[in-house]
Amino acid sequence: MNLLTSTLKKPALIESFDTRDWQTLISQSRMANLIGRLAYCLLESEYHHSIPAFAKWQLQSAQKVAMRQVQQARYELSSLAPLLNQRSQRWMLLKGAAYIARDLDVAKGRSFSDIDILVDKASIKRVEFSLLGAGWQRTQIDDYDDRYYRQWMHEIPPLKHSENRTVLDIHHNILPLTNRDCPEPEQFETQEVDVENVGTLLTLTAEDLIIHSACHLFTESEFHNGLRDLSDLDMLFRHFSNKAPDFMQRVLTRASVLGLRRYLDLALYFCKDLFDTPVQTQIAPPNTITGFAFKHIFTPDHRSARTWKRHLAVFILYWRGHMLRMPLRLLIPHLLRKSLTRLQQEKTA
Repeated sequence: MNLLTSTLKKPALIESFDTRDWQTLISQSRMANLIGRLAYCLLESEYHHSIPAFAKWQLQSAQKVAMRQVQQARYELSSLAPLLNQRSQRWMLLKGAAYIARDLDVAKGRSFSDIDILVDKASIKRVEFSLLGAGWQRTQIDDYDDRYYRQWMHEIPPLKHSENRTVLDIHHNILPLTNRDCPEPEQFETQEVDVENVGTLLTLTAEDLIIHSACHLFTESEFHNGLRDLSDLDMLFRHFSNKAPDFMQRVLTRASVLGLRRYLDLALYFCKDLFDTPVQTQIAPPNTITGFAFKHIFTPDHRSARTWKRHLAVFILYWRGHMLRMPLRLLIPHLLRKSLTRLQQEKTA
């Protein structure tokens, strides 16, 4: 197991670290976008006296950056909420923005560069044009990619604010429309939360929040934030299970109702395997290839943890993610088109 995961699981390990261990730990956490979470984990632990000065200032700096990101997200929500309330029938916060709105521990130190929202599909065009008139801009993508997003995906192309450069991802579902497990958005259950200086906002319920996070992670084709997102799930499972002893059974039942149980099972299996998440229910292991790939992708993309197994896992999960996203009759022409475009760009560069 890599040093970062081991330390997040057991902060007491730092008492025996030498300078080289600390350098490796800090570097791994940066590559995994987990340095903010590591900072909260260690600086607020009983072992904080064991942190050497050169590591402490880096962790403190990461903690401050994370706090600024939370403040920035709250500011964005205060300006977005009135517009979205006017222009959409129903909208809700997803992932990092939802963690902040619900004031969950998982938001502390979590790095994120965008705000994810779910908007009812009928309101998407109205919301998009209103945002374009309020300082948001379309990201630079070609006409093919724009059509691909709008025809097949569960979101429109991201928008970026012209001044503060915040990225806004506007979803109308939690999975691509071509994924055979894609649920009906009306099935999602919501919960109201009061956010200071913003007002009352909607997030998914605790069960649906976790199910969405599991679906997002285990249908991905790129995993630069894979370990961070698995750590999110570990913290979410622990938080809600501590509040309600029957929570784990409730979320399993809910995932079955939505037809998304296989993604939740993967989340539970790998959380237990890597983070020792207390899972009372027996979860069947994934098949050999999937199990191998995920086991070796949930590591920092750092030279100390980068092996041939991780490279193979990247390849396997890239194809797995694309094949989950769409059938071969659509996937092969799409990837051929993208490959040709990339080759043409390299020739003209």
